[in-house]
Amino acid sequence: MDKSFENMYRCLSYHPAISDKVRHGECIKIFIGSDTEHSDIAQKLHGYKKNFNVKSDFAFLEETSADDVKQKISDCDLFIFLYASSTLKNASPQGPEYLIKIRKFITESWKKSVLFKDYGPHFIEAFSESQTSITERNKKLIELSSRSQKIQYTDNQGSSIVGYLDRDHQWTSIDGNGNLDVIPGEIASHIKNLSGRVSFSGTFLSTAPFAIKYGVVNDMMTINIKEGEIIGFDCDNVEFNRDFNLYLNHNHGNRIVEEFGIGTNTGVKALYGRNAGFEERHPGLHLGLGGGVKGSHHLDLIFSGGKIAFDQTTFFDNGYVGSFR
Repeated sequence: MDKSFENMYRCLSYHPAISDKVRHGECIKIFIGSDTEHSDIAQKLHGYKKNFNVKSDFAFLEETSADDVKQKISDCDLFIFLYASSTLKNASPQGPEYLIKIRKFITESWKKSVLFKDYGPHFIEAFSESQTSITERNKKLIELSSRSQKIQYTDNQGSSIVGYLDRDHQWTSIDGNGNLDVIPGEIASHIKNLSGRVSFSGTFLSTAPFAIKYGVVNDMMTINIKEGEIIGFDCDNVEFNRDFNLYLNHNHGNRIVEEFGIGTNTGVKALYGRNAGFEERHPGLHLGLGGGVKGSHHLDLIFSGGKIAFDQTTFFDNGYVGSFR
């Protein structure tokens, strides 16, 4: 547990809201807020001896008045909230009631916010691999990409999608070093010419409640992609067929594969269908649909397995292989 706390605070020290102060040895005022479900982890985070100069404040979000929470947010350099939302019995798209009251204020303060939503018992798992290890893996993958002309994902039935890479193809590395989202473990890019047909097994991450409704699925649908857009899908589940069609047809932008993401956090051992951000760091492929066109909604399809290769070099086969482990 202590190792995960150490890893989290290391990533936090690079957060843009506080990194300059950390570098100059100044005292950082951190406010940690938690609901009852996450109280044990949150209080241990609050009491943990940090590797930089921190003055930490703590409050139970369900018990503290909205005005007091807003004041604590105003007074701090950075605030961390650990809370359940999508996983609540009577979940609301706006989140729990105590956050709805301060939603506008949180949005206005987003540059100094770190929100661990729906992590539940998996916070320790999400930060169990060191940032150094994840950074090294990300660098190796991006270096391999720079020497490659294509990337291919192959499902466990042998079907695949292929994308061809531009010279000097750009990837975003999320490794906990200066990212607003401090949970490390992903490289991501946009591949316009992605085409093929694959079976989807895995889970979802979105403001739309696919993850909570369907959880972790196995061969739920076969997706047809042409030039970076979903042109169709086959599914025997009538209800999912209806829901996914509603999503795709709501806005043409929802059909566009805006993100080809590769999760690189080997500490995340499984997918849980919690609609929690750490799940897209799970090792392997995720395709991010929508979000690039006005009115579209981002939906991550997080694949549970398969193979990924740059050219002829397979670096992932239901887990990282060779020097990428």
